[in-house]
Amino acid sequence: MNVRFVELPVESHGEVLGRLCVSRHIEGSGLAKKDRLALEVAGRILEMKLYAARAWTEVERLAEEVEALRAAGAPMRPNPLSEREREVLELAADGLRNKEIAERLLISRRTVEKHLENIRLKLGTNSTVESVAKAVRERWIE
Repeated sequence: MNVRFVELPVESHGEVLGRLCVSRHIEGSGLAKKDRLALEVAGRILEMKLYAARAWTEVERLAEEVEALRAAGAPMRPNPLSEREREVLELAADGLRNKEIAERLLISRRTVEKHLENIRLKLGTNSTVESVAKAVRERWIE
């Protein structure tokens, strides 16, 4: 028996793979061992192509989704700041001093300083100004 391999469109790989799997499990099919092995290899190749095609389709879909989010102005990285840290940083970005931020949020000045310190650690910055610039650039604050 001669086995001929033909390049098939991706949509038909699953159907062909199913037929190959069924044919290799039929007892007494009359296929020589080498032909059964060839069919098994062909089936596995088709299966890998099918999975690769599905994966590529998913990659393309995700790329389109990311581009749509980017166009809409959505942040590209998750915001590492807590809700309170974001509030403190937004007020600092508005030009309020630590004491004014504390009064506005009904917390102590020391708590504001601790939030700003935590923000600098999370963002890897050296100052509040750098933190504000990075958060605005990443769209974590407005």
